Amino acid sequence: MDEVDVLGYTNYCPVGYMLHVDGTVSQKNVWQVIEELASQQIDGAIPHISRQVLEGREIPIVKYLEDGSGSACNIVAMAGRLGLKSAMIGLIGDDAEGAIVRHCFEVANVQTSLLVEKDEKRTPIEVFVIQNGVEKRRQFRPLDCVRILGENDWQWIKSKLPSARVVCFSRAGKRATELADIVRQNGGVVTYRIGVFPFRRNNQPHVFDLISRTRLLTMTDKVARRLTGVLGMSDARIEELGAALLSRYSSVEIVVIFQEDEAIIIFEDQVIRSSLVYPHLQVQYPTGRHSAFHGALLVNLLNQGWDRGDAVDIQAALQFATLISALTSLHISVRL
Repeated sequence: MDEVDVLGYTNYCPVGYMLHVDGTVSQKNVWQVIEELASQQIDGAIPHISRQVLEGREIPIVKYLEDGSGSACNIVAMAGRLGLKSAMIGLIGDDAEGAIVRHCFEVANVQTSLLVEKDEKRTPIEVFVIQNGVEKRRQFRPLDCVRILGENDWQWIKSKLPSARVVCFSRAGKRATELADIVRQNGGVVTYRIGVFPFRRNNQPHVFDLISRTRLLTMTDKVARRLTGVLGMSDARIEELGAALLSRYSSVEIVVIFQEDEAIIIFEDQVIRSSLVYPHLQVQYPTGRHSAFHGALLVNLLNQGWDRGDAVDIQAALQFATLISALTSLHISVRL
């Protein structure tokens, strides 16, 4: 690869399953279903699985691709689907789930040559259980799976790195900061989707290191509260936080803070509220819409020359991102 528009980085790329359950279901039986799915062979395509019997009930099952904490995977996949040349860095196992991950990226026009396969480890699985219409349980596969790139793998990836207009992160760390610096030195820009603010104090400095290199920053209001240490946060306080981030970090140009049904965008001296709910679009489980919003916003900004310093029409970018986010959410529990 010589050059890509969008490069994504994550420690590992899991496969996730959304299980819709009527009544109750035990953790043991959830994993029985997942293991059965995992045992199915991938032969050039993802097998179509529409229903599975669990405790005598038919359970609709929908696959999706998910990164666990902010979803750089989904942002990059959205960029690929919307026509930008994209590539992903991360770990997968040499197993059926790893084949699913690779296939999902490939059908989204995302290059996978920088995905590292580990034959001695398994691809992580995430399970979301929707019980009687309410998300009740989130489970992870046990610890016999890939977790973090080894030093040799990291050195190999750096030797193969393409130049990139943008690099996307959803987790911070030493390698994320190093990669951000490499991309910036080559004229690219950084975007960061903070899905989860770390509770461990030794991990928190990495978050702020990455923010200091970021031009487009998105987060939920829950993460915004963690950043400020404020338990309750008014709309005015959220706007103040966005303005403070723009002021404190000179690299940050656009801040997006997601609330339940709207996005608050702070750009230059503007504070813009964009509804994430479209009339007549009934969305039962709006999973993935924040990552879709981030990815679509990024695509529109790049098409306007934002990474080159060109003036951008932020309203047009927001309208595009909001529409793509709404349309993505129509695919119940599906990640692009």
